[in-house]
Amino acid sequence: MNKTDKFLRKLKIDDRIVISKVLSQIYSGQYNNLDIKKLKGNSGVYRVRVGRIRIIFTKKSGGIKVDSIEFRNDSTY
Repeated sequence: MNKTDKFLRKLKIDDRIVISKVLSQIYSGQYNNLDIKKLKGNSGVYRVRVGRIRIIFTKKSGGIKVDSIEFRNDSTY
């Protein structure tokens, strides 16, 4: 089990539902209505803010890869 699955398993059901909806929007390429920002110093790396949870993902020509899902803290980025 990877770190992302472990984090999602520990979330409350309400938060898990919201995160799954946001992930489906990311994978389908519908970025409107999302608080998305490109991270400086990294090519193709973005973050989505969902309350106090951050989703870090990489967008490449082959598709989208979710790097991490974590609560916001000083070491998130």
